[in-house]
Amino acid sequence: MKKKQISGVLSLATIAGHHPESSMFHHVSFLYWLTRLSKPENIVELGTGQGGSFYGFLAGLIDNGCGHIYTVDVEDKKFVLNAVREHSKQFTFIRGDSTAIDLNIPMDFLFVDSRHSKDHIVAEVNKYLPNLKSGGVAFFHDVNWTFGGRIPKSEVKLALDELYPKF
Repeated sequence: MKKKQISGVLSLATIAGHHPESSMFHHVSFLYWLTRLSKPENIVELGTGQGGSFYGFLAGLIDNGCGHIYTVDVEDKKFVLNAVREHSKQFTFIRGDSTAIDLNIPMDFLFVDSRHSKDHIVAEVNKYLPNLKSGGVAFFHDVNWTFGGRIPKSEVKLALDELYPKF
């Protein structure tokens, strides 16, 4: 029996409430195509939020016909997950603090977009980066934010500067 295919990122982005004219749509589309081309086995997303990145990754996994995403958030995200539950079993939602849960799996992608505090991000990197496969990719969302026309140093950037001072 052939799996029902999702028509790329547009349908999932629409489900998520992201429209093709928004900048978020381009972010979701990028993650979709990266997933399609890389064919990751395991993706770990720290911080589900409104589901934009989750939908991009999941749409790529569905269209690939393989792979799994583990998405972690401190809040209940039923509204995000129920929108796609009928389309796929290729995801696991874990409710809890990303630094306190036990998720020890080899991963191809690590997407960090949870609590935007320097100490929390440093703790996440120290906990999850050792599980990143050789050739795997770690993504950090909101490294630079525009605020009032300027780009202040975000807590994400401060954490990365501390972890990787020569980067």
